Amino acid sequence: VLAVFQGHNHEGHYSHIEGIHYYTLKAMVEGTGEENNSYAIVDVYDEQTIAVTGYRRAASRKMEKSTTQQM
Repeated sequence: VLAVFQGHNHEGHYSHIEGIHYYTLKAMVEGTGEENNSYAIVDVYDEQTIAVTGYRRAASRKMEKSTTQQM
């Protein structure tokens, strides 16, 4: 397992525990207007890298396989 995606936590959250990335999406709508939306696109690459591109209030992040992670 390289990453776990979960939602929603109104504030969003990220942690890296024992080689696994945990990305919690912010609430999709937190108030009125488009500026309060939160969404993301996730790209997974062959070299075991994940790129999260966040839009509006969502955080962008690049996640790579930990060199200490065991398979």
